[in-house]
Amino acid sequence: MSAIDCAHGVPIDLRCGACEAEKMTDTVNATLSERGNRYGDFTDHARISQELQDVMHNTPNWDKLDPVKKEGLILIVHKIARALNGDPEYQDNWHDIQGYARLIEERCVVEQVCPVSEMPCHETPCPVALDCSDRATV
Repeated sequence: MSAIDCAHGVPIDLRCGACEAEKMTDTVNATLSERGNRYGDFTDHARISQELQDVMHNTPNWDKLDPVKKEGLILIVHKIARALNGDPEYQDNWHDIQGYARLIEERCVVEQVCPVSEMPCHETPCPVALDCSDRATV
């Protein structure tokens, strides 16, 4: 091994898979340590998250929700569990909850009331060529 070889005997100007694996392991370990300090023990977080999800799954409307609403609620619960298990002052959790809620809200079906028939209308464009956008209700 020369002075320019890595610890595994590979010349420094060549790629050493073992050195890269060690760096990746160090990076993953550092990330896990950082997340553990921020969010608490992963096992505890998983328990809280799964218990909250069990509550959601056992509600009358869960099976009526579309995939966007289900996934959004699961992601919100994940962030709630992080706050309950870790640092509740960490603003990123609350910011993410707002973001997921907005993504759900933006994908909600807006029911429009036709000013002619006064019946709900989901058609775009309006079949009677009226602009019903100012009459939107959720």
